[in-house]
Amino acid sequence: MPTPAFPVELSKYYDVRETIGSGGFAKVKLAVHRTSGEKVAIKMMNKEALGHDLPRVQRELEAMKDLCHQHICQLYHVIETDENIYMVLEYAQGGELFDYIVAKDRLKEDEARGFFRQIISAVAYIHEKGYAHRDLKPENLLLDEEQNIKLIDFGLVAKPEGGMTEQLETCCGSPAYAAPELISGLPYFGNEVDLWSMGVLLYALVCGFLPFDDDNTYKLYRLIQKGEYEIPSWLSQGTVAILGQLLQVSPRKRAKIQDLVNHDWVMKGYAAPVKWQTKIKRDKPEMDVIKELAAYYEVSTERMAKRILEWKYDHATATYFLLRKKKSQGERPQLLPKYSRTCNDSKENKQPNNQKNENEKEDFALPPPKPLPYKPKRAILNNVGPMDDLERKPRADTMPDNIPSTPTTKEIMPPPMAPYTPRRGVGDIPMSKSDYHFGATDLTPISQSKIISLSLDMDLDKKGKGRKTPFKSPFTPRRRVGSERGTPSTAGKKGAIMSSIEEGLNKVIDAITPKRSALSGAGPRKVKALYNVSTTSTLSADEVMEELQRVLNDNDVLFKKKNYVLRCKTIDNRGKVILEFEMEVCHIPKMELIGIRRKRMKGDTWAYKKVCEGLLGSAKL
Repeated sequence: MPTPAFPVELSKYYDVRETIGSGGFAKVKLAVHRTSGEKVAIKMMNKEALGHDLPRVQRELEAMKDLCHQHICQLYHVIETDENIYMVLEYAQGGELFDYIVAKDRLKEDEARGFFRQIISAVAYIHEKGYAHRDLKPENLLLDEEQNIKLIDFGLVAKPEGGMTEQLETCCGSPAYAAPELISGLPYFGNEVDLWSMGVLLYALVCGFLPFDDDNTYKLYRLIQKGEYEIPSWLSQGTVAILGQLLQVSPRKRAKIQDLVNHDWVMKGYAAPVKWQTKIKRDKPEMDVIKELAAYYEVSTERMAKRILEWKYDHATATYFLLRKKKSQGERPQLLPKYSRTCNDSKENKQPNNQKNENEKEDFALPPPKPLPYKPKRAILNNVGPMDDLERKPRADTMPDNIPSTPTTKEIMPPPMAPYTPRRGVGDIPMSKSDYHFGATDLTPISQSKIISLSLDMDLDKKGKGRKTPFKSPFTPRRRVGSERGTPSTAGKKGAIMSSIEEGLNKVIDAITPKRSALSGAGPRKVKALYNVSTTSTLSADEVMEELQRVLNDNDVLFKKKNYVLRCKTIDNRGKVILEFEMEVCHIPKMELIGIRRKRMKGDTWAYKKVCEGLLGSAKL
């Protein structure tokens, strides 16, 4: 059934779930593609709220339709209504690279090198295509389940008509990652400012903090223009050398992307230079994927291939990319089984197979399937709507011939079920499964009066402790739900006796049944990957949860809970949310330890890092 909160153009193709990220003008939700069962991320933007940023979004769409690379977050589907724009994107469940840095404090050089090679691959590809990203930073780099980099957020992308030899003048990006020539208000080359940002990014990977950092934006700009930064003692000479080549104040002396592909530091431990060419050949679609789509929609492979090669970024394009992704992961590129069948189709809609190709419309408009009156629960995600101009018919070889034209009463009616009312605890909120952060911040040169500051309205000292704000957590201890039963007032002695016996039995059962913690539920979530788990403990999950709640209360951090997830936020004196993040207590089976997974939902990244370090540093784990 279409989700009432979303337009039918979206909900007939996707089962929209919880929010997994938000930005200045966008919200990102997790969703499931109904035809394939694969997870996607949907970036939702309101046109009216975008205002003057609408042209920026249009440029982003144009760029993402043109870019197709293994280290760039793939655009699947674009849905536009009168009010909103929906971008259906590849879902990277590993979250932001920034969270990975936060979890490990800083990365070892060998690990940082592996990530940096993938970043080089993505940037070299977009530069070769004539684009400059202009907003490279850790929070715009996601990790998939195999820890592959996925570059996102092309809201500030530029494609000069003259290519990378044409200068740009728009001052944009994130202050801490902006090149000296950009913040000085001078004309600049897009590829050169990207290389500077890559230097800042590499520094953040190997050091765990920024080379240029100050809450005062004027002071920050002066530091950048001087190009002076700290060189920690743990950095090797090779790392210091490549950072010096990237963080050159003079853009003419700065390293080029071609230099990085086979740079000595980049090549260390690798037998070949960085392969920056795309592995996704759009001019030659995967034929086994095309065959699956053609068989599913009962059209010829030639017509389906022609349809995909149009690259309309509609539902057909989305389904192709999702099946191709399954194949790249070693899975069979197969769509979900068809649970709905046109068993009561009228004879007028049926035609012999030998007449089908002649009568097909040029736009693949086949009649939609009519669902059975009752379908199993597991078929909910497979109740697929029309595939844009490709309407699905059941495949003949997937259905038995002896199905009656009209279902019987036994086939229609589901088995009786006992009534059930779910219980919700105080302050329950949806859980998020990944972290996407979208949006960009324009800068203003020093010569101008207005400067957009990304610093929080908090006084954070070097130790990462924040000024307490005048509020308390709304956390209320969850009360245990008992098995209360009413006693009928007019049922007579027999009813009273039976009620008394029942209450006595309930008390006995209550006494001998082990008491379960209000937090326990089904237990903490088990995680296999450790890339987003920052702290481990030998304490029990409930003890860790209680300690986190104590620390949050002591530091006046607002939070809500659901099972083993804490959604936390800090606000300023005016009540404005300045930082929002999650802490989840999870179980690590391989190590038999309890871990804490954390991720940023909203707010400045490095302030988030300091706050989390302060909170976990004071926790007795």
